[in-house]
Amino acid sequence: MGFYIGTFLFLALSNRVLADGPACPGTLNPPNDISNEFWYPDHWNPVLLSNGYNCVYQMNVPQGWSSYVVVTAIPTSNLTNSPILQVVDFNQKVENFQSANNEKFYFITPGGSIKLSTQSTNVSFQFSVQWYSNIAVNQPRFLNLSASDSQPIIVPGPNIFDEYPLNSRVTAETRASVITIPSDDRFEKAEPTKNLRSILIFDEPNENSTCLGTAYQLLNSNRQWVSTGKYLTIVQLQPLPYVMGSPLLIQDFENTKEFGEYRVVGGVDTRSIVMDASKQASAFSTYSPLGSTSDCLINITGTGTLEVYYGGITESKSNLQRIRELCFL
Repeated sequence: MGFYIGTFLFLALSNRVLADGPACPGTLNPPNDISNEFWYPDHWNPVLLSNGYNCVYQMNVPQGWSSYVVVTAIPTSNLTNSPILQVVDFNQKVENFQSANNEKFYFITPGGSIKLSTQSTNVSFQFSVQWYSNIAVNQPRFLNLSASDSQPIIVPGPNIFDEYPLNSRVTAETRASVITIPSDDRFEKAEPTKNLRSILIFDEPNENSTCLGTAYQLLNSNRQWVSTGKYLTIVQLQPLPYVMGSPLLIQDFENTKEFGEYRVVGGVDTRSIVMDASKQASAFSTYSPLGSTSDCLINITGTGTLEVYYGGITESKSNLQRIRELCFL
């Protein structure tokens, strides 16, 4: 009898909440009919949770599956500077929110979690989960990288109207380097940029290998991600949100291996870039979706050597530009 009583008390404490509200539902598994979304607490009405409420909602994603999660958590007042919401993905990467309105996330195995803590305010809360039973790299582009390439490859390619413009299988001569290009200012930036969470980068030739993370995480890292071998696989998960304006730049790591910090700068306005090259070389690339364009370096401070290449850096330096040909104001 003692064993069963002890088990009951453990379960009761593990699901305990600190204020009035629904009990934590425990781990959420795919329903028998995955064509139906799961809604919590229901499809029509968010639940208003009182202050001091805490719960962790765990989503299970079977091997080879994915899930699409949409979360809303809106506080009724701004009484706290602490996040009320944490979303933890399949790689244990955490995003914090003080307020979230229809924030969209994409999980693969083993899944992810939503951690809600209302702190000292009331919170209107709701989320939905849609499971998909496969991660299909439909109609991929097969891309080959060489250390002698003078121009990096942009994904998606020129035909952005393909049904699956981002899906790619990449083979490098040495290793593959990838960075995310920030959205051009002429695009509505917020939603397409967040939709980069749907783009996964796998460290090998297929989607069953280790996932390095999302293009959104890559964008915020200010660094390149590099494959451990010759291959990368890029997959956009269902339901294929709009992400145009923030492509990926891919090249052979042989040409970027000296860089610590590395990012892409895009847009039509003036931008300040602060980079630390005190311990390792840093670099930035400029990009325009219009093709031929002009960039103007207005000012530069600090000490060291500046080299500018048309395209990517090359060992032969055949595309190295003379500094006097640059635009200084």
